[in-house]
Amino acid sequence: MAKAFIFSIDAFVAFTLIIVVLHALIFLSAVPSSYYGGLMQANYLARDTLNSLVAANASRVLDNQYYARMSMLDYIVSTNDTEAVRDYVGANIPYEYGYTLEFWNSQGKDWGVIYDTANYRDDPHNKLYNKLRATSHSIFFGYTDVTGRRNPGTPYCYMTCNGDKYGGNCPSECDTPVSLYDAGEAALGLVRLSVYR
Repeated sequence: MAKAFIFSIDAFVAFTLIIVVLHALIFLSAVPSSYYGGLMQANYLARDTLNSLVAANASRVLDNQYYARMSMLDYIVSTNDTEAVRDYVGANIPYEYGYTLEFWNSQGKDWGVIYDTANYRDDPHNKLYNKLRATSHSIFFGYTDVTGRRNPGTPYCYMTCNGDKYGGNCPSECDTPVSLYDAGEAALGLVRLSVYR
């Protein structure tokens, strides 16, 4: 009887040790890595900065009505203004993080760098990428009217479109109308903000 009792206690202790080891392994694997919080913060910084640039009206921020229909992101991408990047992107990102603002054009094949803190010595942001990088993307759409209206006049001599009623140089009965506007160009791009530490 004593042998059976010892055997039962031995099995119970072994079973308890196995449960404790399994629980410790599950607990340790569920704990996030040490830089997980920093990675989430970098992701939030990149996303919120791009969202604020898209929402900000360039004419109000720059106090210039010329940019009335542009967001700050449109302004930065179309002008490559490094001072605007520092003032409106760099102001949202703490100094311990570095950042890179890049643009990919639909006609291009690779990313073009608009601003990288590693390229500017006087920028107080971090310049070294060690192990933490988070990116956020935003779609950029632009349209340009190439030449505008060619001729302010009309190709028709009168409104009813019934032919050469007055003997002038009018088109025949209801010809296809001629557009007085040249086709513009649409550009689709992608803006990427990478925040690193």
